[in-house]
Amino acid sequence: MAATSEAAVRTGHGDNDRREELYRFLEEEWPGTTFDGASDALRLDEDLGLYGDEAIDFLLKLSERFNVDLTQFDLAAHFYPEDSLRYGFRRLFGCKRELKASPSIKDLRNAIATGELK
Repeated sequence: MAATSEAAVRTGHGDNDRREELYRFLEEEWPGTTFDGASDALRLDEDLGLYGDEAIDFLLKLSERFNVDLTQFDLAAHFYPEDSLRYGFRRLFGCKRELKASPSIKDLRNAIATGELK
């Protein structure tokens, strides 16, 4: 981290800087899309199209860039597999397995602030 200590970020100092850094990170991942406070309700799966391996890759990049612990996050409980045919049938005909909501941009901000995604 540049001029801000990790402890300061975790206690609330530098929140605006970290939020802006998250938005820049998201804009790198989704070129041509602008992220700001109005984007906080967007969910990674239904709004941004992340499933399966792509969701794993994205969360690993997020973890590395922002030092977020993912060990308590159950990917299978939040995301369908990437296989679009299976996913399409689930959406058309209903899925018997209920998933927890995928993380929102606000959830990612909270994970950065606390150092873990659950």
